[in-house]
Amino acid sequence: MNKSLHILASLLTVLLCCFGCTPESLEKEPTMLELDKPEVRLTKDKGEMVVSVQTNEESVVAISNRDWITAVPEGKSVKLVYDENKVIGQRDAVVLVQAGDLVKALKVTQEGNALDVTTVPEAIVLEPWDSEVTISVRVNGEGWTCTSATDWIQVTSLPWKKEVILRADANKSGGARQSEIIFQVEGEAGTVAVTVKQKEWPLFLLPYIDFEYGTMSLISRFEMERRSMIKQTLTGSVTFTTTSPMMSQIAYSFSTKGVMTAAQAYIAADYTTTDKDGETMITEEAMHVIDSALLAEGFTEKQGKLRYFNPSNRVVASIKDHTYDPNIEYIYIPKQPQAYKTFDKIPYIPVAFGADYDEVKKYEQENGGVYNPDGDQYDDAHNICYFEYKVPGSKQIKSRNYYLSWDASKQKVGVLLATFQEWSDINLVYWEYNGRLNITEEFLALCEKDGFKYNGKTSDGKMDVFVNASKGVQMRTQFAHFNGEDDPSLVIMMLPYVPSNTQTSALDHKMTQMKKLWK
Repeated sequence: MNKSLHILASLLTVLLCCFGCTPESLEKEPTMLELDKPEVRLTKDKGEMVVSVQTNEESVVAISNRDWITAVPEGKSVKLVYDENKVIGQRDAVVLVQAGDLVKALKVTQEGNALDVTTVPEAIVLEPWDSEVTISVRVNGEGWTCTSATDWIQVTSLPWKKEVILRADANKSGGARQSEIIFQVEGEAGTVAVTVKQKEWPLFLLPYIDFEYGTMSLISRFEMERRSMIKQTLTGSVTFTTTSPMMSQIAYSFSTKGVMTAAQAYIAADYTTTDKDGETMITEEAMHVIDSALLAEGFTEKQGKLRYFNPSNRVVASIKDHTYDPNIEYIYIPKQPQAYKTFDKIPYIPVAFGADYDEVKKYEQENGGVYNPDGDQYDDAHNICYFEYKVPGSKQIKSRNYYLSWDASKQKVGVLLATFQEWSDINLVYWEYNGRLNITEEFLALCEKDGFKYNGKTSDGKMDVFVNASKGVQMRTQFAHFNGEDDPSLVIMMLPYVPSNTQTSALDHKMTQMKKLWK
């Protein structure tokens, strides 16, 4: 008999001596004691069981050596009352039953639970870069340990804190991956495997597109959380380098009120190539990634080949291809609060590109134009000249301006290259929201009626570009405040459309710079 059973038996003997020893007992027949079963097996749930006792004694005494089970004598039987077993594996107890000077041991075994592990969060998903996360753990057993099934996850077990720390290496596998962490309780045979997933290293990154709340501080926090780093901060803009190998940088622009107005995600050189004209363009593979990703991110309304609209966020994503620095530009399209009057028709100057200066002068003479010699500009290096005609008789148009070719050696004006008009009413094209100018629905409808499609902004972000491919015309609009002029102007520029280059070329960029610079 082991030590605990010896102690229990001794206790029972003492109890019986105190309550049952009389002179008459010496004359009684020998005590008989039998249990109807030598051992019992209990389910893991709480419950009760009665064990019958055969004895010639009037009563019995019973006691358990474990606190999860209580032995209650009931005449010539013993009722076992036991708790639920919440731990792993079976547990054992011994109930001693004594009648007179005899003691019988009843072995009790209660079945246990399987190893059970709960983690918080339940689904463990790791970021693709080097990361460390702490996971809360609930295990139905003591002395547990956790190990990793793979070498890209390192595990530190902290059972006293009910936590595990996971350290994951950067995922450069080319896709999402998963593994397992294995839990085991000391002395128990079973194990539990918990799945750990790691995201794919992102090729596509969507900028912050909640324009309504896009402050610089909020956007900085958003980018930092996904491991982007600030590359440059200027007045009204901030640029981040990203973790994406395809989208190397994301730049955000802000209004004078500090609210986000645009975002541009720039395509890395490894994902670009050159076309037959030597211009930089996005590779087909990268285009496929971008197209699939934009559709998955809610940009479900395609407006042409390179323009996508997200109706939930009211954001347009325009792919800027065939340009010096290919990118995806994101612009917010807020709901226009009212109707705005626009032009009755697209304001062409009816002098054809390639016409000589005499045709320009004739048109101005017939339409109230007054030549302003102070506005003349000549660029000998680029063979461009610029002439300005004021329109004093109009309440709407301020001036009509012309870019023509220029032969510096002969001091001779050539043919018309582009036109440049200044209008007084900005709302003919734009309406203001949160410090940012938006194109009116009315002007967009007029453009569509005339065959012009919106093509985003020029590479410097200053002018909105509309293209009419069938007419071979490119129209650019802008709100500008020129030096030396009191009032701002609505600028409308017309120049020939060259299909191979819809962005600002060196020549037409120079043409815009020849007008007095804006404030």
